[in-house]
Amino acid sequence: MEELIVLKVLLDKENFLKYHKYIEGINFENEPKAVFEVLSLYFREYPDCDSVSVDELRTYFYLKYPVFNTRESFKILFDNLESMKIDNKDLFVKTMDNLIEKYYASDIIESLTAVLSGTGYGILPSIGDKLKEYTAASNQKEEESPFVEETLDQLLNQEVKADGLKWRLNCLNQDLGDLRGGSLGHVYARPDIGKTSWFCSEISNFASQLKDDEIIAWFNNEERGTKVKLRMYCSLLNMTKEEVSADPVKAEELFKEKHGDRIKIYDSAVITISDIEAILKQYKVRVMVIDQGDKVKFRGDKDMATHERLKRVYGIFRELAKEYNCDIITAGQASAAGEGAKWLSLDMMDNSKTGKPGELDYAIGIGYANEEGREAMRYLHLAKNKMKNGVHGRYFVRFDALRARYSDITLDASIFNYDTQDNNDQS
Repeated sequence: MEELIVLKVLLDKENFLKYHKYIEGINFENEPKAVFEVLSLYFREYPDCDSVSVDELRTYFYLKYPVFNTRESFKILFDNLESMKIDNKDLFVKTMDNLIEKYYASDIIESLTAVLSGTGYGILPSIGDKLKEYTAASNQKEEESPFVEETLDQLLNQEVKADGLKWRLNCLNQDLGDLRGGSLGHVYARPDIGKTSWFCSEISNFASQLKDDEIIAWFNNEERGTKVKLRMYCSLLNMTKEEVSADPVKAEELFKEKHGDRIKIYDSAVITISDIEAILKQYKVRVMVIDQGDKVKFRGDKDMATHERLKRVYGIFRELAKEYNCDIITAGQASAAGEGAKWLSLDMMDNSKTGKPGELDYAIGIGYANEEGREAMRYLHLAKNKMKNGVHGRYFVRFDALRARYSDITLDASIFNYDTQDNNDQS
């Protein structure tokens, strides 16, 4: 009965997003577990749906697993699910309370088992933190309204007055504003233009602003993780590799003083949504970098067309940013149309059909023109901006490749001709 109530509640997407993480790891019966997994797949495949009926879910389930069509146990489950009505709010609250308690109890028991078996120690202090998490989760579930109830003063304090993370580049502070959590951005450029260095430059600046136990998680499925981390040392310390290697002990000390050790690089050729969510659950991730976002895998993506898959994966990124109140910034390539262009437009984003850009709060194109004497100049274009003032700004910036640093150049961009049909305008 309890498992049926849980499934019935999760047919509403808002409830699903709130409670689904507690189901993982709980020993449900095989049939409810299978239905839950297909329900998860349904909401990922159809991100615009706010709910699903039992009949729709049943049809979708048998399409995915036709072999179960003859099993009486699944027929009974769906029939019971369809006939069930939950009019008693107390029953709903108690059931979800039990679900959350089981989730944390299972987690705590698993941790303590390692101590009792002699395979792990120093675990008991973390139990208190898990109990606090449980209390916060259950209280939030009962007290939190699904509606935005804040007063104007509270909204202004949260969205305007409260300090967020500031960019290293002042031009981005001016037109994008502080990162306050829950945003999804994308940065794209042609290969070997300095995209990874741009991330190092900005992320190293964010690191010094972290509070308490916050971290920055960098998911790397591109170049070698060791190469990225060394570049991060250079960027955070504003040193060349030669300067860092001249006194590595001092460099390491300065790196930690500036919170460089809070930048965690997850290095794997294949990264999945499950990998990302596992880190979000385990750590207090303030900012997340995904390099590259297009390559992240998720369950059921093999049979999808490229533009459909990208729309879905960036939709998932958006959901994760909101659920965990984390600012996510993805990296990607610019298409061949961006070769030699200064101001990369939104349609120069690789695989840039409507779905992928539509999920973003902002998009930054990094352009480059091979002009003598301007090899260190880069051209940043806010091709999409739903943040702060919405300006689609264009900025001249300087790129120091040896130190992996970007800096502002004080130029009045309005004096130049920015015909979007001529990206090779002389500056």
